Amino acid sequence: MTKIKKDFIYDPSLVLFLPLYELDGASFMDKSHYGHLATATGALWRPNGREFDGVDDKIEIPDQDYWSFAGDFSLIVWAKWTADASWWINALLAHTEKPDTNKKWYLSYDSGNTATIFHIHDNVTPQNILSAVWTRTLGTFYCIGVKRVGNDYTFYKDGQANGTATQSQ
Repeated sequence: MTKIKKDFIYDPSLVLFLPLYELDGASFMDKSHYGHLATATGALWRPNGREFDGVDDKIEIPDQDYWSFAGDFSLIVWAKWTADASWWINALLAHTEKPDTNKKWYLSYDSGNTATIFHIHDNVTPQNILSAVWTRTLGTFYCIGVKRVGNDYTFYKDGQANGTATQSQ
């Protein structure tokens, strides 16, 4: 059962909640019941969220085993792009397992393929899993998501399913 309180959401399956329009300062706690410490580098606070420069701005959260997605998962993020860049620079959400920087994942928009991309690298073979084709308009907010159940991925754009894929990784 999900309980919503003013300062956090108690739902054991929600492991990170960052309403960036509320979270000012260089460091802040996420609003899930885990209370992860988040540190912003660059990423200027604005009343409607954080502004990232598309080069090196980021929000870092300490490594946790559940960022490795051993089972089913869902990721969702609101984003507005103001310039075009390669998908690995435009990463919306990402995780790199340290010290092994080859084991990682990214959720992004790939302007070359005009699709949402979920990139997984497991130290052996990198895989790019793509949504259905859609064209992003710079300056427009989008709600982007991906859900994995078993080996099946479903992509979402603005609350609607936008393609599926099956991958064993």
